[in-house]
Amino acid sequence: MEENGIKEGQREELSELSTIDNHPADMATEVYDKERGYALFENEKNILAKIDAALKNIEDGTYGICEVCGGEIEKDRLEAIPYVSTCKNV
Repeated sequence: MEENGIKEGQREELSELSTIDNHPADMATEVYDKERGYALFENEKNILAKIDAALKNIEDGTYGICEVCGGEIEKDRLEAIPYVSTCKNV
């Protein structure tokens, strides 16, 4: 979380003792950066969950099978995104 710029509170984020003297535009930039950090963190969590699911599918022998239609996922698609769970047709 710290790598994505997510900290405990605004005071820690700004590294200042007080937020009273900050310009509203500066505060908006700080909020934007913090929200962007949260979005990046959520994206990382989602990708890790997909990778874990793909690893489980490898163990189960179902890796490369589309979870929607049950067909084979194209090899070029799996090479590009190894954790993909659907074929191109879905």
